[in-house]
Amino acid sequence: DAFAGGARSLSDPAHGAALVSAAPAQPAQPVRVIAISSAVAGAQALASDVAPGVVAVVYAETDAPDEVLAQITAALGGQKAQSIAIASHENSTGTFDLTDGAAVSAGSVLANSQMNAFWSGIGGLLTANGTIDILACDQASTTQGEMTVAAIAKVSGHTVDASTDATGNASSSGDWVLEQGGVNVAATYFAAGKLGNFTGTLADPGVQNPAASGAAPALGAQITSMAVESNGQIVVAGYVYNGRNDDFAVERFNSNGALDNTFGVNGLSVTDFSGENAEATSVAVQADGRIVLGGEVYNGTNYDFALARYNVNGSLDTTFGASGKVVTDFGGANAVVNSIALEGSGANTEIVAGGYISAGTHTDMALAKYTSSGALDSGFGSGGVVTQDIAGRDSQIASVAVVKSGTANQILAAGYGYDAAASHNDFVLARFGDNGALDAGFGSGGLVLTNFGAEAKAGSLAVGTGGQIVVAGYADAGAGGAAEFALARYNAGGGLDTTFGNGGTAATAVGYGASQATSVAVEGAGSSARIVAAGAAVGSAGHTDFALASYDATGNLISTAVQDFIGNGAQAKAVAYDAASGDIVAAGFASNGAGPEFALAAFTATGGLAAGTLDAGFGSLGLQTSNASGLIDTSGAPVRVMAISSDIAQGGLLARDTADGVIEFIYNESGAPAQVLQELELALGGVKADSIALATHGSTDGTFDLTDGGVVSAGSVLGNAGMNAFWQGVGGQLKTAGSIDLLACDLADSMQGQLTAAVISQVSGRAVNASTDATGNPAYGGDWILEMGNVDL
Repeated sequence: DAFAGGARSLSDPAHGAALVSAAPAQPAQPVRVIAISSAVAGAQALASDVAPGVVAVVYAETDAPDEVLAQITAALGGQKAQSIAIASHENSTGTFDLTDGAAVSAGSVLANSQMNAFWSGIGGLLTANGTIDILACDQASTTQGEMTVAAIAKVSGHTVDASTDATGNASSSGDWVLEQGGVNVAATYFAAGKLGNFTGTLADPGVQNPAASGAAPALGAQITSMAVESNGQIVVAGYVYNGRNDDFAVERFNSNGALDNTFGVNGLSVTDFSGENAEATSVAVQADGRIVLGGEVYNGTNYDFALARYNVNGSLDTTFGASGKVVTDFGGANAVVNSIALEGSGANTEIVAGGYISAGTHTDMALAKYTSSGALDSGFGSGGVVTQDIAGRDSQIASVAVVKSGTANQILAAGYGYDAAASHNDFVLARFGDNGALDAGFGSGGLVLTNFGAEAKAGSLAVGTGGQIVVAGYADAGAGGAAEFALARYNAGGGLDTTFGNGGTAATAVGYGASQATSVAVEGAGSSARIVAAGAAVGSAGHTDFALASYDATGNLISTAVQDFIGNGAQAKAVAYDAASGDIVAAGFASNGAGPEFALAAFTATGGLAAGTLDAGFGSLGLQTSNASGLIDTSGAPVRVMAISSDIAQGGLLARDTADGVIEFIYNESGAPAQVLQELELALGGVKADSIALATHGSTDGTFDLTDGGVVSAGSVLGNAGMNAFWQGVGGQLKTAGSIDLLACDLADSMQGQLTAAVISQVSGRAVNASTDATGNPAYGGDWILEMGNVDL
């Protein structure tokens, strides 16, 4: 019953042979290098367009990391580079491919000796202030991607710049800006007027640039922020991919996890900004029920602050800005909103937006304040805008909140900034007056830097009913250590609350590797207060999962939870206490194999996130996903799913090699059939499939293994309640004319196997296709045809 995996052949340049552009002989100034993987379609076109003084190296994707390093070293000829760019394909999990089989992740950079040596070596090729530029789509758009960037910076000892969206030609919805770092790639590495020869983007070739093959696009949706209303309804914001670029998206769920179909269209409202890329990063709900989103929009050259306001029914509020939308240009500089907060109520509700603005070679903290109509508040800062530099290095606001001091409003902003004395980034907490001036009575001149002893960045803040301020993010666990959840609590004056944790801070390693908190919530007051932080952590399967940690009022850890969704990676971006149900709700995204989709998890407060406390009355056994009416193309292209048993030796290769638009996931063979069905339901997110393939081991006796101990036979399908329910459930996930494809050797080669297939068809109510011989690689005597049904896999 051998199953041969789906290894593919690649046609690469000669192993170790780099195609290097002619470098200027002994230039007087430090040069720049761009190293381009041969896996990039159009690598030579990119190399031919570089500017004078830029050395282009096209390396073979089959090279080892040390060979790539040797080629870059040789190209520099003993000189130090002002910057080194790596151009390669991103992966949907926040990693990117340096070479074939060498994915760059936080874990591999820190723990893999070859990868660690590569990035350390790259650092040694740079000038003292040299930078590393990662040219791969969306590398800094997810928690895992940010962790990867941080790990490279740690190992190399240099600043790393990366993109939060697609990198490449505008006709493919890309741009040539690295938003994290504010680097204009076109101006830095390429000759004026060039780049026209490169028509694609530096995306995962498995899920992007489908137009080249004529396949339907693999669309995606991500939650970035969440608000829970007093009635328990959950409002999530983020963005959906429309086949060309991202749009603002806001979706509302009822307290049981079901979509609120009275909102927008089937629970969803999507907003386009003049056909340009637009991503919402924050949501707030006004007292009158109107919903405000903040984020970023591309204007063709750079990113601007963007806001949108919606009525209670999900329609745009046309009394706000221009037909419900506001865009603020910062004079041609990249500017991104990371967080919004509301000030006042009713007709006087104002909006505070915090984020960052590019300022030459670095980014500064940025705030803008808007009136209820969407106009900039001229009484705030300079024309409604405030920027704050910290040490002339990168700094950002990640989270904002408005608090009262007597009758006056104050603005709290948490993020990160450079600690020159410690030579790394610290948590930054700032307080501004209602006029935008730093509050000199808070911390040191309005600013507080909190040193965790290593690189640390804050991602979220929450204010307790007693006025204490809780900030969460990540901190590296010492030199060379992996990132872990980090929290700090401050009193109202900005000093660390020494009754919390260890002198005011707490750090927690969550999961099986690096972890990072991106959101925090506080419930209750005094000694009964509880704190929960959520983000992402490496799970037991090696990919990122939802991660949560709960603490008592003194900072003692109560428990942690690492929650998988579909087996392809997930990240929580927001967390909240639901007062109506008592649940802890986390929201973010989960990959279903074709791309990310909206994902939520609800935990009962009982047990403090201990194992098994998912609220079974929410969604599907505590979990809910939504393709946001865009992840899966329902315009006519077939929707296909492949579920692969973890028992398949090369299941990862099968998953990697599926066609664009096919949803694939690897399920745990030790799980129950009900768990496999749940993963299937989550992967589809409510969309019916045209076909569902199950890849597992077959047997010559006409049976096959669904899970370890879950043998599928005619008798088990009819007589075992769990097995019967599984196949009924699979049928329910298919369109009426949909089919089940069984990828298991020899299943239909015997009368018993044919009977098994017939019974599955009877119970599921759908056609079943199966093989009469070995399924797999011809080198092992297999083929990729299901003879019973004549399906060409």
